[in-house]
Amino acid sequence: MPAYHSTFLGESERTVGNIVLLPIHTTYRGPSYPPSQEYDIIEETLDLFRANSFFKNFDIKGPADRLLIYGILAQARYFLKRNHS
Repeated sequence: MPAYHSTFLGESERTVGNIVLLPIHTTYRGPSYPPSQEYDIIEETLDLFRANSFFKNFDIKGPADRLLIYGILAQARYFLKRNHS
């Protein structure tokens, strides 16, 4: 069974430091363009955290997958830090 990849792989990619800038839902103005759909990268990392954390290998198919991995690792670090306190 393969790991789940990002749904944002086919979108126009604007990268900064090898990380893609994807839209997020916020009221603040920033370097990312406004989202065209209701599903953003933060919701995707929350949805795919449990499924992708069980896989030993993950093939990166694009910059959106790299951002997805960083989001999953940030969530795992948050959960570990929260459990220790």
